[in-house]
Amino acid sequence: MLKAQLVASIAVALLMAAAPAGAQSPPERTSTRAHDTRAIEFPATAAGDRVLAVDTHTHTLFSDGLVWPTIRLWEAEQDHLAAYALTDHLEARPHKGDVLGDDRNRPYAIATAEAARIKSRVQPINGAEITRELPWGHFNVLFVTDVNAIPVGDLKSDPRPALRAARGQGAVIIWNHPWAYPGLDRGAGDPMPAGHRALLADGLMDAVEIANSAQYSSEAFDMALKHGLAVVGASDVHGLIDSDLQIPEGQHRTTTLVLAPDTSIAAIRDAVLRKRTAALFRQALYGRERELSEIVGGALRIAGRRRVESFLTRDVVELEVRNDASIPFHLRFDPAAIPLTASRLAVVPARGKLVIQVANVSDLDAFTVKAEVLNAFVEPGRNLALTLR
Repeated sequence: MLKAQLVASIAVALLMAAAPAGAQSPPERTSTRAHDTRAIEFPATAAGDRVLAVDTHTHTLFSDGLVWPTIRLWEAEQDHLAAYALTDHLEARPHKGDVLGDDRNRPYAIATAEAARIKSRVQPINGAEITRELPWGHFNVLFVTDVNAIPVGDLKSDPRPALRAARGQGAVIIWNHPWAYPGLDRGAGDPMPAGHRALLADGLMDAVEIANSAQYSSEAFDMALKHGLAVVGASDVHGLIDSDLQIPEGQHRTTTLVLAPDTSIAAIRDAVLRKRTAALFRQALYGRERELSEIVGGALRIAGRRRVESFLTRDVVELEVRNDASIPFHLRFDPAAIPLTASRLAVVPARGKLVIQVANVSDLDAFTVKAEVLNAFVEPGRNLALTLR
């Protein structure tokens, strides 16, 4: 089944890429459906910040990706992203014989023109991936104004000249997939290698991927928290997003949730620099307690409460817990108030509700529900504690 879906998706993508520009149309951004797992949607926080899905790491045919930049935009539309970054490798261009020209801003220009043509709600972000062999690894630079002005170094060279050039353009610098390449000092008190601590001291690192494609690293998460880095998740998509992330099987794109006052690129950039982020990976959230409290607290709410009669138990109330987010939330209720109609563990489905009854509630209006959110992590191994009102 997956093979047939993949072949069909590739065929459609090739036909779209081959059609004249005026005849091309992206898939329509569909309305939200309860069974739609790919659309990433979270309501605004109580303070009014938007919760925006932003993919900070994608590739096209202009480096080692397998699709034209327009496909990336259409995929982002389907996933309801607010923005995504075009981060083709500076040093790797295996398709150069087929994709001619040396303008490294070209993927962004193509995506921006397509976004304007279709009146897209997705905003492309200009960026690049600076690629080095051990001991450095890979770094994404986002929000740059001119990729061509970033020096292309040898794979074995020090990345600092390129990082400084990007920083001079106002770049946000992200250390990519550190657990896989170059690897972390596992078991050490501080898993960050000495060279990367030097980059941090030089002001050349703002964020770290803790989730990339289908992988998550608790060491990277812990490192981001300890070093004051923004927490980032990204697809690092090279092929079709549906096949790379198994979206037809019920998954969603690995991405970053950014808490910003509006959807502008300037607001998104500022929010990342202020570490107002969380990683979304396989229907779980990873981030600092402040951000996760705002994200989950904005999505989960008690939508209704009433007294119900019971001949077995006194002072029973019935509560309707609503979830306005596109992922389910797995709750473990406080042992002092375990629902009569559920075990201590319960799931509030995505865009759905959970109805529970609780006994011995004297004050209907003041009653609150305390629970741990088992798919929201404020540090490795520790779940978010939440009070629903």
